[in-house]
Amino acid sequence: MPADLLPKKGASGAWQKPRVSSRRAARIRKEALLDGTFGSWDAETGKGWDPAWDKPRLSTVPPPPKGHKHDHRLGERLEKIQRALANQEQRVADFQKTRPAKRIRTGFRLVMKKNPWEE
Repeated sequence: MPADLLPKKGASGAWQKPRVSSRRAARIRKEALLDGTFGSWDAETGKGWDPAWDKPRLSTVPPPPKGHKHDHRLGERLEKIQRALANQEQRVADFQKTRPAKRIRTGFRLVMKKNPWEE
């Protein structure tokens, strides 16, 4: 019975399914528990279940939660803000110089900028 529960390699080297599927093995194990034959195996009658045939249960410790991305990157963000604040005054001054040149003149501002009759 134990060999029937495990997959094996055939003559060609390809893996073959176990003769007893996991679903049927679970059913046989459950019947052995109900019949009281769990822990013993009778080869003549085919009844019972040996606990050594059970698949080992892996006990794994789940990893801790990752948390939120903004919590991970808080230090980087603070450094970036400090670097940006270091040259803030120069950037504000440059912006104030270039802002009037970039402003689009429409309507009254366009009329005040140039005299249309002189062209």
